[in-house]
Amino acid sequence: MRESLNSRTKRRYVTDVIDVLNVRDPFTLVSMAERDEVERVLDYQGSKTAPARRRPAPPILSIAAIGLCLFIALALIGYPIAASLPMGWDTAAGVEVPTSQTNKYNKPAVFYIGAYGRGRGEWTVMESVYVNFTGETSGFLTVELQENTYKRNFYRNEGPPGLPLSRPAVLDFVANAGFDPTSAEAAAISDQILIELQSLAAGKLPPASRHVMSGTGFIRLGPYSLLWLPWYTPFCVPVWILCWWAAGRVLMRRYRRKTQHFKV
Repeated sequence: MRESLNSRTKRRYVTDVIDVLNVRDPFTLVSMAERDEVERVLDYQGSKTAPARRRPAPPILSIAAIGLCLFIALALIGYPIAASLPMGWDTAAGVEVPTSQTNKYNKPAVFYIGAYGRGRGEWTVMESVYVNFTGETSGFLTVELQENTYKRNFYRNEGPPGLPLSRPAVLDFVANAGFDPTSAEAAAISDQILIELQSLAAGKLPPASRHVMSGTGFIRLGPYSLLWLPWYTPFCVPVWILCWWAAGRVLMRRYRRKTQHFKV
């Protein structure tokens, strides 16, 4: 049995085939289809004269490496795209209403308004608020901005939820913090708290507001997460699978084309 075609024999055979195709330049084919035809004929002739060789293994490792690279690329590209969107953000804001009283540390006591919501910019929607007095009294007022309701929370004494928010309700909360409800200061504090709540409900945030990308913890470890998944993860997974499938399909088609004349 003859040996497999060496490079010199192969080059001579290519020249013969090119002459048949009426090509003047022995290194330039008329079209890609003709070059593929030459390679196919050479592979076929070589398979008849060469000893049987085992089929190479499929490019499994290459496909796995491409999948990993695509996963990293989507993770790097997905965050700046999601960060440029107005939705998908957790928003927190804080406002202080000053008073004439001091706390036990001899510092000015204030009514602190902490608000939480979602979105950013014009898409900001503040949902829940708590109002806490930093003086001697304990307890706070929980407000649902979108429903315009409140609930009073004191230790071991919680009020009913869903009460309509009004100026008398806020004034009663201020009075419970140690202010005279008939004084001008209590009235001014109540009015200021209502103004701040209305501003937060309208999406007007103070300069010190904070925006954090929304997400969920895969495994919760107290206040921390073992794996934090941003909100856009479910949207990236189909794109990753589609790109991985397309890249793997290209590699497998190339592998089958190169090994179609190999004997198993």
